Amino acid sequence: DHLLERMKPNSVLRNVAVVKAAVNYVITEQSLNIPNVFTNLKIKGAGASIEDRHPLTDEHVAVATPRYQDDPLAWALFVTLTDTSARLSEIVGLEVRDVDLQERSITIKPNNIRGLKTKGSNRTIPLSRRAAEVLQEHRQGKEDGEAIFPKYARPRGSDAASAMLMK
Repeated sequence: DHLLERMKPNSVLRNVAVVKAAVNYVITEQSLNIPNVFTNLKIKGAGASIEDRHPLTDEHVAVATPRYQDDPLAWALFVTLTDTSARLSEIVGLEVRDVDLQERSITIKPNNIRGLKTKGSNRTIPLSRRAAEVLQEHRQGKEDGEAIFPKYARPRGSDAASAMLMK
């Protein structure tokens, strides 16, 4: 209740999860035969609902499009994201070898830049003509193992890319 006065329910849930993990560790390491009081603790209002995230509408994309066109890097990320529906971390983590311009597709798989969120994330996604064009511009002159977006090919790089896109 104290945390809920200062934080949103999902933030409280994350904080409680850390404490729950620590208590579980102590219980296990000390061979204690007690329950973890944080197990099955309900946080009112926490969790995702169907109303939390909606896809962008065509109108939203139309309003946003001109704002990205003047910056080649922002434009390439915007086009690739809107045309593939891939996660931002997957796009900023692309290596040159992940982009097949002959087949007009990208392969999302673990590489030197990033891992995958889930096992099902390993996949091949078709590219639109414009996404293939902007990716081609950013992969020119680079070797197979190099990042297409080197500015964001680092830990937490997708956070930095998200901040740039949100500006």
